[in-house]
Amino acid sequence: MAEKRKTLKDYRNEFKELRASQRALEARLRKRATELCEQNPKIVIGANFGNPNQKEMLVFSKEYIGKMDNIGIDSVFSIIEIIETELANKHPHKQTEFDFQMKECKPSPDGKHHFEQDGEYCSYCYTNINNIK
Repeated sequence: MAEKRKTLKDYRNEFKELRASQRALEARLRKRATELCEQNPKIVIGANFGNPNQKEMLVFSKEYIGKMDNIGIDSVFSIIEIIETELANKHPHKQTEFDFQMKECKPSPDGKHHFEQDGEYCSYCYTNINNIK
């Protein structure tokens, strides 16, 4: 059965749906940036060189609260990135990684347990090998 060809109306509806999805995503990004600015008001976002006679003035994240709707989405990305990077640098702890690879096991003499060759515990129920007769 042949597929029906899309018409201009179909493309227009698809385009409207995509634009609505884009606006919703932008709203979520702006909300996240605002939350980060509220939670971390003292993170330096950049510098303002407005007057050449004036020393550099730092721009803190708290200055962006309530202004996210007035800036471009690329700037919102930059703000989120700066804050997340700063937070990661302040807290360099990383999630511990576990190695779940099992070593080759062999059955115990009673056939009920499997022990790692160089271990003393059952790799399935962690029973001590010395407690099994």
